[in-house]
Parts: sequence; C-alpha cells; structure tokens
Amino acid sequence: SEANILSSTFFIIAADTAFSLLAGLAIFPAVMAMGMEPSAGAGLVFQIMPLTFNSIGDHLGWLWSAIFFFLVFIAALTSAISIAEGCVTCMIDHFKFHRKSAVFWTILMASFFGLFCTLSVSDWDRLPFLQKRLIWAFGSADSSLFDLMDHFSSNYLLPLGGLGTSLFVGWQWGMGHALAELRKGGSEITDI
Repeated sequence: SEANILSSTFFIIAADTAFSLLAGLAIFPAVMAMGMEPSAGAGLVFQIMPLTFNSIGDHLGWLWSAIFFFLVFIAALTSAISIAEGCVTCMIDHFKFHRKSAVFWTILMASFFGLFCTLSVSDWDRLPFLQKRLIWAFGSADSSLFDLMDHFSSNYLLPLGGLGTSLFVGWQWGMGHALAELRKGGSEITDI
C-alpha cells in the first residue's frame, strides 16, 4: 500500500487520544455523581453507564444505552480484527496456512482464551483450583480473573512486547529497512 505511514500514525494517535479523553469526560463525572470508586478497573464502563442511562428522565435511556454499547462492541470488534491480523499473517507466512484456515484457528484460540474473561463476573469460589495456582504464580488472587489478566498484560506483556519490538527493529531488521518502510507513501523521514 502507498499510505503515508508517518502521517497515518500521527492521525491515529490524535484520534485515539481524543476519543479516550471524550470517554473519560463521559464516564468519570458519572462515576463521581453516582458515588462509585474511580479505581474500580476495566469493568467500570459496564457498571456506571447502565446506571447513568437508567437515570435519564425521558424513558429513552434504553435507546441511548443500546447505541452506546453497540458502539463499544464495534470498537472492540475492530480492535480484535487488527490484533488478530498479526496472528493470521504469521500463520500464513510461517506455517503456510490458507487465509480461511488461519482466520478460523485464530478465532478459535482467541475465543478459547476469551472464555476465561467471562469468569471475571464471579468470585473464586467456583474456581478454587485456579485460585491456588494464581496465588502460587503471582502471590495473590484478590481481584477477579479479568483484573488479574489486565494487570499481567499491562504491567508485563506490553512492556516486554515493546522491548522485543525495539530490539527486533534495532538489531535484527535494521534501521535501513525500518526507514525504508516509514518512507513508503511519503518522504518526510530523513536519515539522522
């Protein structure tokens, strides 16, 4: 593709930051107004927004709620597609899968691991064997499985992924290839 990677990157960063700020401006005032704790975690939107929409006086809260959660679904779906594309491409390039098979196996694996997130709605009483192993591995299992996975991915997997990407681009792939890729569709990048 001949898309300008540099300008596309800045546009995506600006749009993502703007939407995050708008979401914060929608959720956190409602959190404070309802007297809830802002540090409740990733599931806060599913706790506070239904209460907010139910408090709308014109009895159209259900409509606004449906629109809001449909948009959340679309945001999650588009994010999932972009994340899955890396796995699909890897299966095609390295393991010679056909695209349909790679998509099928990626969806199957993501669905399997995603099922564990559904366990976050209950406490550990239903999963004592998993709680024991999590306490052994992480030292505690105080919060839900979803919160634990969020903590692990945010504090360990994301930094390790960034470090791995930096090391790969810097030493394996090389700056020449990286700059050539960044120059596609535009010539704003100059050698240092």
